[in-house]
Amino acid sequence: MANQFILEADATLRAADVEFETGTTADLYVQVNVWEVDPALGIQGVLTQVGVSDFIVPASAIGSAGLITTIPFPTPISLVAGSIYMLEVLKTDAGPDRMFLGGSDAGDDDLSTVCYGPFGASSAVNYFNGWGFAPAISMNFDPTLGLNEKTIEGVSIYPNPSEGIVNITNDKNTQNSIEVYDLLGNSILSTSANTATTIDLSSSATGIYMIVVSNENGSVVERVSIK
Repeated sequence: MANQFILEADATLRAADVEFETGTTADLYVQVNVWEVDPALGIQGVLTQVGVSDFIVPASAIGSAGLITTIPFPTPISLVAGSIYMLEVLKTDAGPDRMFLGGSDAGDDDLSTVCYGPFGASSAVNYFNGWGFAPAISMNFDPTLGLNEKTIEGVSIYPNPSEGIVNITNDKNTQNSIEVYDLLGNSILSTSANTATTIDLSSSATGIYMIVVSNENGSVVERVSIK
């Protein structure tokens, strides 16, 4: 499902805010896409992909109305004033796992929500079509969500993806502060180290985590996927 947005000013899209409702399968793989919509033909015309982010929905992100999960994009996406964009959250497989998204009472009245076909029993065709349910999918332009940024040299974080053991090295031999956050913003680990250290996230749920390594010279922010 997806929502459309018409930009009134140039903006930098950092993340998508999504509400995963009760009933969503834990550890479900989803894809967040940003499409530029053809202004002449709308959602039934050509859609140009301008951004994508893979996400595994942790159990902690699934709950009652109002529980918003911020899904960052690997790199910020530049959006242009006057253009129409569609922000889509997509379940990619046809298996038994389910995804439920929060809704609004506006229905078709807000002209925002679309769903990908095919629709219809006999003459179904593939296209994006209006849908009478507006899920909680919104754009997040928060400038503090700068991701995979590096303002200091000599720091490496690997492997990525990881099965839980993450190595952090620093060839400058400088004392580093290390923080690990989940995508709900919860701090799950805090430590410090000089040249090299290893952190163990193997007991954490499958998903994407933010590792922040900082010292007096700056910081490194990197998304790490834990399998």
